[in-house]
Amino acid sequence: SGASEALKLLQPQIKGIRDMMGRDKMPGSLEVAQIGASSIDRLRTVEPYLFPPLVQFKTVDAADYVPSDTPNATAGEDPNS
Repeated sequence: SGASEALKLLQPQIKGIRDMMGRDKMPGSLEVAQIGASSIDRLRTVEPYLFPPLVQFKTVDAADYVPSDTPNATAGEDPNS
């Protein structure tokens, strides 16, 4: 599942958090910030899969453009439906 994959991806950061919680003192701000920053860095490696674009545009060189005789299948649809 997605949650188990996230746990695998963030395993080093989760271990760091567990280590901090097992201590008898509060962790330092810098240490907490470093774990947060490294978590974000790791999540960015899979960002395209977590947040894929809803609409994708591709450009075509004018010389490669071939007009179609078939009308757009979505033409005339209500965009609010």
